[in-house]
Amino acid sequence: MRNILFIFILCSNNGFGQTPANDPHWELVKNWDFKNMTIAEFDQDWNRNFYIHSSTPSNTDVDPFYFHPDNVTVNSTGLHLEVKEQTIIGKINNIPPDTQIMNDGLPNKRTFYYTSGYIETKPLWQKKYGYIEANIRVAYGYDFFPAFWTMASPSPVPTNASEIDIFEFTPSENYPDPNSKLENRTNVHLCYSDPTNPNNTCTDPDRDLTQNLANYANSHNLYAIEWDPFSIKWYVNGVLIRKMNNPGANDYCRIILNFSNHYNNVDHDNTTYPSTMDVEYVNFYNLRMDCETVINECTYYPWDYDNKIKKSISYGGNGCYSGVLSGQNVIFRAKESITIKGNFTVESGASLLLDASSNCY
Repeated sequence: MRNILFIFILCSNNGFGQTPANDPHWELVKNWDFKNMTIAEFDQDWNRNFYIHSSTPSNTDVDPFYFHPDNVTVNSTGLHLEVKEQTIIGKINNIPPDTQIMNDGLPNKRTFYYTSGYIETKPLWQKKYGYIEANIRVAYGYDFFPAFWTMASPSPVPTNASEIDIFEFTPSENYPDPNSKLENRTNVHLCYSDPTNPNNTCTDPDRDLTQNLANYANSHNLYAIEWDPFSIKWYVNGVLIRKMNNPGANDYCRIILNFSNHYNNVDHDNTTYPSTMDVEYVNFYNLRMDCETVINECTYYPWDYDNKIKKSISYGGNGCYSGVLSGQNVIFRAKESITIKGNFTVESGASLLLDASSNCY
């Protein structure tokens, strides 16, 4: 027995990345392959006629663009959310009269000079916990505000906003320094302050600047979160880039993608119109769990193992011959303990990962 790889994860809230690409405990529950989808099929699961024009509850900051369903298309190369320089007349809010003056001092119905694309999952595909990933190409430009995120569903009544920004790219804090770049913010928002109402304040659990958009612009990359009641982990191309304890994002959520203009920073010299945010696919995964089962076996048989999180796992012992064969990459995950005993072997060219910190929910 030589050249063996053991990886032990024995403490809770570990930072190891066990993604669906390398861990069979994940089960694919929904795949949207936009390259092989008509717009009619897309409309069965996604909304694309959802207009948002205000960036705060008070409408103090009004975005300079108008979300329009025509800016969302699908074809053989995927889903495309487009930003255009285009004049259109629309409302900030569909409830007040057209002439009502909003908090920014302008009427509810007004002229916009840009159109943009926004989609969100319909109620059947609103999700709580799991692994959410999308293959996305983001165009580079200082005007642009691309985002991939969650937001609490209106039903059942949510406990908070539960916004998790899988990514949102915004101009850096040094803008408009020409040497500054766009930054990838991985945020969690449970509530939103209203600057016009001093009694309506809240504090974000956390915000982080993790990557530079220049590293990822104009090429397809895989962006994802692993989300459970205990933690949130962010991934880019399967690499764990950030982890935090879940501060309370525990509601069923819409999955949202949008590509728009940043409402404060407009720099035409570093922006090309029209441009698109291109999405090849979106996937939902759930963890496979069997968390009341105890395994206490002499021999490990890979064809019998169901790759679900167990309560505890024990293999091997005196008189047993058990192990992992060359070429096999085996993962055991349990919520309480994993025990490897006696004559359990891992052959050269094999790997065994033991994760005794898995959470069940």
